[in-house]
Amino acid sequence: SGRLWLNMNERIYDYKVDLEHNFHLFSSEKTWKIKFGGLYERKFREFGSRLIGVVALGTPPVDLYDPIEVIMDKENFYIDETRPYQHGLSYNDYTRKKDSYNAHDILQAGYLSLSIPITGKININGGVRVEKFNRLITDFYEPTPTPELFDIVRDTVDFFPSVNVTYNITNKHVLRASYGKTINRPEFREMSNFDYQDFEMFALVHGTDTLDNAYIQNYDVRYEWYPN
Repeated sequence: SGRLWLNMNERIYDYKVDLEHNFHLFSSEKTWKIKFGGLYERKFREFGSRLIGVVALGTPPVDLYDPIEVIMDKENFYIDETRPYQHGLSYNDYTRKKDSYNAHDILQAGYLSLSIPITGKININGGVRVEKFNRLITDFYEPTPTPELFDIVRDTVDFFPSVNVTYNITNKHVLRASYGKTINRPEFREMSNFDYQDFEMFALVHGTDTLDNAYIQNYDVRYEWYPN
């Protein structure tokens, strides 16, 4: 019998540059390749929600197990504001202080990679990426008898190495081995104090500012066959 309004304004700005250079080392005929670049990304979000629901004042004028069209009949609603203790149904604003927040992310990253032809059959590609990540979620209220504003802050610097080794057995058969480190960062909603109703799970879901980043180590060994 309630209605929930959600409003979100999000803006994302990102800038990146990638450079690549081929060269020969020590007068070798083999071509080495170096790649490097950077990224700057900034994300802003303004989020707010408002929940209006029906509340029973005093003794409900109707059995709340009746069909919805019977319960929501306009005769059951109390609308006379001059009689504050009248029994009946009324609308109530259930919006809380923590149902809105402002947030921004700043990601600064740079990388360097090198492609090395060891022999005519073996190639190595390796590099490292560094990311400086800053998150700020503001305008939350502590759920205490005397609410106070607090901020959620996340400030990290991470290094992500990667390497890929390729062995060309023949023109049609290739053996590869690779390693890489990646990250999965929590979303705003997963860290914020805002909660929402999951109707499929019949549960109230809310985030937590203690949620950690997930760091993933990827290992891969594979054999490839190209018939044509």
